[in-house]
Amino acid sequence: MRSGLPPSDASSSPSSLVSPSIVYQFMALSSELLHALLHCVVAFSQSFLLSLNSNDRQTGKSAIARIMDTPTRESKHGLLAKQGNFACLEDDGSRNVNGQYECQQTPVASNNKATSKHQHKRPGSKVNLWDDDVITTARIPKDKIIMENLISQGGYGEVYKGTFNGLSVAVKRMLPAHRKSVAHVNNFLAEVKLMASLDHSRIVQFVGVAWDALSDVCAVIEFMDGGDLRGLLTSYHNHHHPVGFDCDKVKIALHVAHALTYLHSLSPVVIHRDLKSRNILLTSDLDAKLTDFGVSRERVDHTMTAGVGTSLWMAPEVLMGERYDDKADIFSFGVVLSELDLQVLPYSHATDSDGSGHRMRDLAILQRMAMGKLRVQFSCDALASMVDLGNACVSLAPKDRPTAAEVLYRLQTIQRDERLPAST
Repeated sequence: MRSGLPPSDASSSPSSLVSPSIVYQFMALSSELLHALLHCVVAFSQSFLLSLNSNDRQTGKSAIARIMDTPTRESKHGLLAKQGNFACLEDDGSRNVNGQYECQQTPVASNNKATSKHQHKRPGSKVNLWDDDVITTARIPKDKIIMENLISQGGYGEVYKGTFNGLSVAVKRMLPAHRKSVAHVNNFLAEVKLMASLDHSRIVQFVGVAWDALSDVCAVIEFMDGGDLRGLLTSYHNHHHPVGFDCDKVKIALHVAHALTYLHSLSPVVIHRDLKSRNILLTSDLDAKLTDFGVSRERVDHTMTAGVGTSLWMAPEVLMGERYDDKADIFSFGVVLSELDLQVLPYSHATDSDGSGHRMRDLAILQRMAMGKLRVQFSCDALASMVDLGNACVSLAPKDRPTAAEVLYRLQTIQRDERLPAST
């Protein structure tokens, strides 16, 4: 049988064959070249990884995850809002990638107390806003909302009067200049989620949330036809309404105290942090409800050591950057009591020490207030029990202020037992 190999040629010259030593040298050279090539690949990979920004390295994203913009794990309390859907994201930063917002949820609650209609998630828990039953249930079609006239505008948001299914509503949304800001979108989403979870007769009712794109999210709430408390008090002052506390003013204070007692009883405790006369809305019968749970906030600190809100109503510990709790709201409530009495802005009595009679600058007011050298005032003819309550609320030390429940009880007692002047 013949082999498939060609017959050996004994006459072939030695020079036509490859020497084994040459083969070994070639293999050694190839090995060195391969090693060098691998070394280059490793060096290039290290260089590429080092070129990743620090945010990507901290979140632990792989190069592929970064290119695909896919988070490698869920966050503790982050949100990814993406093409109308919400998902989880790392909690150490926010970016806007190809028009897709990645946002941190900003917690507005702290502490460990009891009951609400919907249990609030604690900071540090995983949150998926899109899958949240409260939000998905509250979503309403954007095309069913008819926007009418602008009724108020702040530094970060605006409110329009509108209608939804024939119902008069107020529509809150971010200012156009802030709609592409991840931080502002994030804060607004956190406020919407909180509003959707609150259920109390003295808090403005949440109707729903709507959006076509995440940058145009709007919150729909009940319309309060009496305007805000600041507008009412300005009108009182301009028309020489008597100072002091009449039946309507005590009723307004009582309604706000009901709202604060509810917020401070939730688990976790909800701290409003921007309680002031403009955030107290009224019906035409002067029933009061609390509103604005975050749209005007510029900065939120998870440890509750940094303040947000409006400075003239702030508690000293918030102004000083110290740790604070629900007693900060009580201080602000005491400032509102002074407004209800005198009908003018807080500290309007404070004037420069040079004898010019000019109103003291806000910075000087806040410095003196934080040191305990300046307090809000009450009128001489004001009900003594209301003045005592107001002064207790603005005590310099938080521990000396009453709780919201104590404030509520004292106001109920005043309303029941005191002879209050009739409203005019």
